[in-house]
Amino acid sequence: MAAPRKAAPRRTGTRKDAPRDSAPRDSDMGENGARDSGAGRGAAGLAGLSAVRAAEEAVAQIRLLTGREPEAVVGVERAGDGWAVTVELVETHRIPDSADILACYRVELAPDGDLAGYRRTQRYARGHVDGRHRT
Repeated sequence: MAAPRKAAPRRTGTRKDAPRDSAPRDSDMGENGARDSGAGRGAAGLAGLSAVRAAEEAVAQIRLLTGREPEAVVGVERAGDGWAVTVELVETHRIPDSADILACYRVELAPDGDLAGYRRTQRYARGHVDGRHRT
């Protein structure tokens, strides 16, 4: 004899455990191709850009430019009228993860949040954070 069939759970709108679609939509993208949350934007762009917003913009820019996923923002500082943000990312994945090659990039943003420049400032193995084993 077959076991009784359990009733399917009721659906009540969106599921909390459903994965979110993190892919940017066309409406999320700004003029320069970076994700645009719209927060704080007026007719003049990113006037009054906060440190947090500068870090978010730098992460989006470095992701687009390198094609790699940033690990962390490790520094944010004023640079003239704009911001300089240091972003760490994995340049080379290795097994085990402790052998990954990491890099820090300095991303410079204009006062309106546009990319002014970026450059790699450091490369190192994940397990050697003291700087003696830079590559």
